[in-house]
Amino acid sequence: MDGGARTALCKLLYPNVWHPGSDLLVWTTEWSVWPSGEHVPLMTRLRQALGELRAIEDAPAQLIEGESKDDGESIVVLNCLFLWDCWILSESGEYAVFLCHDEWGEVYATSASTLRDLTEALKKMDVLSDHT
Repeated sequence: MDGGARTALCKLLYPNVWHPGSDLLVWTTEWSVWPSGEHVPLMTRLRQALGELRAIEDAPAQLIEGESKDDGESIVVLNCLFLWDCWILSESGEYAVFLCHDEWGEVYATSASTLRDLTEALKKMDVLSDHT
């Protein structure tokens, strides 16, 4: 999947996790799997702009405040572009996404209608496997 498709995927998935006024967590669980495809200083500078001064190795999770949609989406897009493993976790616990460095992911939602809508959107993007 090219960078444009990865970005589009993040822009599809992220609004389901993020809700105005509710915080969420972007937790990077693995990085530097494909060092040639990443630029760690870019993530470092973005995290610094969001107030996180520690290295990702020391603080791999980023709390995104409820009014910061673009900030959170940017962290997710970089994780996806760099092919880093990450979780996107809603404050309510009603929605979670896992993105893997091997270019697959999983979506968890407590709402059947949310899953149905996402399934249809992902089919249109042609990113669903036969295991859905």
